Amino acid sequence: MTSTSKNQLELTDDSFWVRTLSENESWLRKILRNRLENADEVDDVFQEVSLAVAKADLRPTDPAKAEAWLYQVAIRQVLQFRRKAGRYRKLIRGQQERVLPNEQSGTDPMALILRTERRESIRKVMDQLSESDREILILKHAEKWTYKQLADRLGVSTNAIEHRLLKAKRQLQRLLKQLDSEDER
Repeated sequence: MTSTSKNQLELTDDSFWVRTLSENESWLRKILRNRLENADEVDDVFQEVSLAVAKADLRPTDPAKAEAWLYQVAIRQVLQFRRKAGRYRKLIRGQQERVLPNEQSGTDPMALILRTERRESIRKVMDQLSESDREILILKHAEKWTYKQLADRLGVSTNAIEHRLLKAKRQLQRLLKQLDSEDER
């Protein structure tokens, strides 16, 4: 048997790859540690490297290339791990935005409670405003209408809209301060 056929027979033998992997484990783990954030990630990715080594159809045919191939497999597994983690983070962020569409995701619970209470206070106070003040505030700030659109809708000049908005905002602020002072008692 020639040395080339012996090497190729050796490369198809699983024990050669188990031995090569175990001989290079500390080196491969060092490569993974340099590219990943924690020991758990290193363990997960090393397990993926081991699975890739177990697939006989992916192995090189030259034993001299075994270490270089292991390095490539390790780097490829790190990249796949990062992509998977990125997709997972994107999925979680999307779920948070869907559950809390108008809230900033990632904020603390106390900030969420305070924003919710503030909204409830504004709703209470909005009910106390006149219909025209409530309408103009909602159209301007919730619906994002321009002064021109508001003027056309109400049949008045843009100066009149500015004056009405200013008056409505002041009334809203006054009522909110009143509500806050009542809550403090």
